[in-house]
Amino acid sequence: MDAGQMMVRTVNVAKLDIPTIEAVEADESLTQEAGTIVAIVAVIGSLGSLFSGKIWLFISSVIISLIGWAVWSFISSFVAQKLFGKETVDTGEMLRTVGYAYAPFALGIFSFIPILGPLLGLVGFFWALTAIVVGMRQAAEMTTVQALITAVIGVIPFIIAIGTVTAILQ
Repeated sequence: MDAGQMMVRTVNVAKLDIPTIEAVEADESLTQEAGTIVAIVAVIGSLGSLFSGKIWLFISSVIISLIGWAVWSFISSFVAQKLFGKETVDTGEMLRTVGYAYAPFALGIFSFIPILGPLLGLVGFFWALTAIVVGMRQAAEMTTVQALITAVIGVIPFIIAIGTVTAILQ
């Protein structure tokens, strides 16, 4: 894993660079890197719970993020295939494109800054969702509307899981 190249790819995916997204989609060796990006973003997003002494919330958030990424990618691949007839897409392509597109979620690290922090977190949230939809669109060779529907259907179990675990551990 070349950290420099991973960073370049991550920035380019965040910039919605279609050739980079398609290269990530096609390169099966990048699945582990995509998982690394998800893990890093999950750690960054969970730091607040660690500093508040809620170690189990921190650990579970990271684990649920990784599982959620895998489940979201699997369900999205399934939806693209079955609902939209996109037989050329597979879970690996979704894992890679969605994983790399997670990077803007890391803007949530600034949430501790009054006013500006939550705003940056919101920008990162919508930026990441945009990158994920574009990544899904490219991976499944579908329209943006189809990719948006696929992303929404695929993320529902992830949201339920994170909400449930967070509610239980708080």
